[in-house]
Amino acid sequence: MNINEKNIPASALKINFNLKSFISTLQFKHSIIAYIFILFFTISDAKEPTLALLKNVYTNNIQKFSIGNTGYTCKAYGVISIEDLYFKSVENKICKNSIIDFFRKNKTKKYFSQMLLHVEQLYHIDFIGDECIIYAKGQKTLSEILLQEGLAIKKVNFQDEVYKGKFISAQASARKQRKGLWKTTLYKNCFPELNR
Repeated sequence: MNINEKNIPASALKINFNLKSFISTLQFKHSIIAYIFILFFTISDAKEPTLALLKNVYTNNIQKFSIGNTGYTCKAYGVISIEDLYFKSVENKICKNSIIDFFRKNKTKKYFSQMLLHVEQLYHIDFIGDECIIYAKGQKTLSEILLQEGLAIKKVNFQDEVYKGKFISAQASARKQRKGLWKTTLYKNCFPELNR
C-alpha cells in the first residue's frame, strides 16, 4: 500500500495545519494579485499628458503651439478675455473706448501672457472643442490665471463641472481685490449683466 492510500493523521506526519492562518495567507496573496492587476490596468489605461511646444503668444488668451510638425492655435478655455471683447464690440463704442483706455493705463496687462508663458517651452495642454486648457503654472490653468488677474470673465453659460468652481472662485477673487477690469468701469460698460 502506498503512503497516499493510508489514512495517516496529519499529526503523525508532523504537519502543522492551521486553517485560519491558511485562509488569511490565501486572502493576502489574492489581494496582492488583485492589487497588482488593478495597478497594471490603471497604469496602462492612464492618459498621458499632451505636451505642446509654445511657438507664439498672440494675445492674452490666444497662443500658437506645435505638437511634432503640426501647429495649433489655442484659445483659453471657458473665458471671454478683454481682447475678445474689443474685437466683438464693433457696435458698442463705449465698451471699445473703455478697453482702449484700460490698456493705455495698464500697458503691461496687454502683454501679461507674453510675460507669463515662455516661447519654445513645453506646456501640458488639453483640447476641449476649439479651445484649450493650458496648464501655465503647475495645475493652474491660463484661464484661471486670466480670471484672477481681471483680464477675462467666465463665460456666462460655462457649465464644465471640473473647472466651473475654480473659475468662479478666481473671478470672485479678482472682483473682491478690484484687479484688472474690476477696478475700472470697463466691466460696467462691457458686461452690464455683471452689475446685477
